[in-house]
Amino acid sequence: DDGRYYLMLNVPATVTEMMELRHLDCTLHGETISGILLPEESVVTDGSGQAGVWIVRDDQLEYCPISISGRFENSYFTNDIEEHTLIVTVPAKAREGMKYYG
Repeated sequence: DDGRYYLMLNVPATVTEMMELRHLDCTLHGETISGILLPEESVVTDGSGQAGVWIVRDDQLEYCPISISGRFENSYFTNDIEEHTLIVTVPAKAREGMKYYG
């Protein structure tokens, strides 16, 4: 994934505006996803494949399972954590109960 979106159009060859002016009006349909946007590198999986993030609660690290409701570029959407929750963005050495010095 290179962070770009690709659009394929199937346009009949008889569309004069497209052929002569290289211009075509079109309507794009998509979806709206809401939630907290998490950096891809902050999301980890446990032994069973459950996605989660390490959060800071009471100055200690805690693993928080999440469900992913969507993706945008290099980030995931979730509704399973509160806004303004501190998350560990480089979780490689995170462990349950580790002290957070922030």
